[in-house]
Amino acid sequence: MNAAVKSRRAKGEQTRREILEAALRLIVRNGHNSVTHRAVAAEAGVNLSLTTYYFKDLKDLIAQSFELYRSKVEHEVESTWEKLLQYMQDAPAESLLERQQLRDHLTKFATDYVCDMIRHRPSGLVLEMTFFYDLHLDPEMRASAVQLRRRFESGFEVFCERLGSPVPQADAALLLGALQRLEYFGLTTGEVNRDEIYAQFKRLLTCIMELPSDA
Repeated sequence: MNAAVKSRRAKGEQTRREILEAALRLIVRNGHNSVTHRAVAAEAGVNLSLTTYYFKDLKDLIAQSFELYRSKVEHEVESTWEKLLQYMQDAPAESLLERQQLRDHLTKFATDYVCDMIRHRPSGLVLEMTFFYDLHLDPEMRASAVQLRRRFESGFEVFCERLGSPVPQADAALLLGALQRLEYFGLTTGEVNRDEIYAQFKRLLTCIMELPSDA
């Protein structure tokens, strides 16, 4: 393959990605019903014909934009879990005091994460809500949404197993549910009560780790 062909392919892939990114920005600002060929072309700054050249229809464009979003999220989630699980592996957690300290560190980590998502990365939450609770109703996209949800759940299950939970699957569902509820509440109301978020995560982790309730 000569240099000219490689250059054209690279440019084409860049244009395709710019169109997908533009579609995601439109979804964040105005919902997925705002995604039209003309709106996406204007947002991406490309010729209108390119949106139909790279995507057979709007459904295909939205579906592929979700795949781009999903790939980004999966990478971020894997990186976050890798760092957190490594910390848990290295942290001493034999005595009651050490387990309490581990719980407090994990509580702070979860609280920081939720507050950061609400304050600095709300677009990610909007996309998550859209694809989990709206677009997943499309039969062709449901499998992708379920797969991403399962990736979230599996990470929490490993986390709960490492904490010694006797029922890691159930505890993982509780933690993930609490995380998303707090995120979505903050996103929709604009309220970020750090102390309340911390208290809820601390209570959940206290139960999961079977620590004294007054710890």
